[in-house]
Amino acid sequence: NEAPQHESILEMLQNTIEEFDVRFERFFTDAQTYGCLAAHHDPKVLAQMIGGITANLGVRARAGASADELRLIAGNMTRMLFGA
Repeated sequence: NEAPQHESILEMLQNTIEEFDVRFERFFTDAQTYGCLAAHHDPKVLAQMIGGITANLGVRARAGASADELRLIAGNMTRMLFGA
């Protein structure tokens, strides 16, 4: 929330998001390599989606969502991505 008003916070936030995306993009690329994720998925886009979902889970948690609700969201996303 404060990032746009503080350059140092904004830079830290941007770096954190970039690192998060790079790690998840690598994860999804590896998942494709091992046949766990369909080849038509774009690992970079999936990494960005996971970032959005993670942020959403954080907002929901701060708003009082239960652990069970959060697990349900995360579980459904996992099944959607990997057909598990």
